[in-house]
Amino acid sequence: MELLEAIQPENDKEEWSATEISRKLNIPVQTVHRLLSSLSEARLVYKSKETKKFRLSFSIIQMGYALRNSLAAYPCSLPIMEKLAQKTNHCVCLSVLEGTEGIIVDTVASKTAQIIEPELMRNPLHIGSANKVLLAHLPLSLKEKLINSLLKDDNNLSKEGLESELKTIKKHGFSITVGEIKEGFTEIAVPIFSWEEKTVAAISVLISGRNVKNHILEETAISIVQAAEEISLELGWYK
Repeated sequence: MELLEAIQPENDKEEWSATEISRKLNIPVQTVHRLLSSLSEARLVYKSKETKKFRLSFSIIQMGYALRNSLAAYPCSLPIMEKLAQKTNHCVCLSVLEGTEGIIVDTVASKTAQIIEPELMRNPLHIGSANKVLLAHLPLSLKEKLINSLLKDDNNLSKEGLESELKTIKKHGFSITVGEIKEGFTEIAVPIFSWEEKTVAAISVLISGRNVKNHILEETAISIVQAAEEISLELGWYK
């Protein structure tokens, strides 16, 4: 617990090296590495591939949602997600970025749609509409780094194809994928912006079926855009 507390964000600092943690806790750096390794395997701590430093993982949110209130979009998003689920009659998800993955940190089910299974709540950024929306709206330099990391992990991934898709997503402001996040489901996602114009999360709806009628896609997309704008405005974003 002390180690997890030691790597909590402080001011503008979100990541810590093993040496910094060792100094804070006054324990040998070898011990820190061993503890971090165990916490990383349990997905409680995330190690950045770029900086080699550590920070708290969003998996902690998944495990009991103990860190829900540390997520900026969460407090104001829940009632809006509930309203969207009721309006569309589909499962609504809230996703955030962590490294080269997107993580669903909350879901709201409708009367007929079930909450997504836990094993499907973490996926690489090139899989699923919400993840692609998060990737598409990143600053160019960070986007390039993450794409290159994704290419190393997936030999079947086309850089040109992914970059072209991301440009289209950013241009239109939403993404639609079929069967990527869950077999037999269509996903529509829209970004959520902060007052700094940064993408802090993505809101998505999962629709059962691969061949969803165009008018349903259009109606659902409009509802998601409205929900995303409502959350963004709560976070201080201006249209």
